[in-house]
Amino acid sequence: MEPRAATPDRRLDTLRLLSAAGIPTVVMVAPVIPALNESEIERILEAAAAAGVREAGYVLLRLPLEVRDIFKEFLEREYPDRAKHVMS
Repeated sequence: MEPRAATPDRRLDTLRLLSAAGIPTVVMVAPVIPALNESEIERILEAAAAAGVREAGYVLLRLPLEVRDIFKEFLEREYPDRAKHVMS
């Protein structure tokens, strides 16, 4: 969902390096979008724990009215089978 962001593997590599150096690390799972990406949470947390992360947080999607239509169009285009459920 973030085309210009570092890949998950690069993020995990960075967390692994920081943890190995004794630097406390935390993983943030965000945004959590019910019916769209919630099924990925357990796998993300397992991978983060394996990389040495000992704390985690999450943020549920907050959808401002200004971007509601843009997000709805994105869902209908990219996830047509789940769009209605996500928007509900």
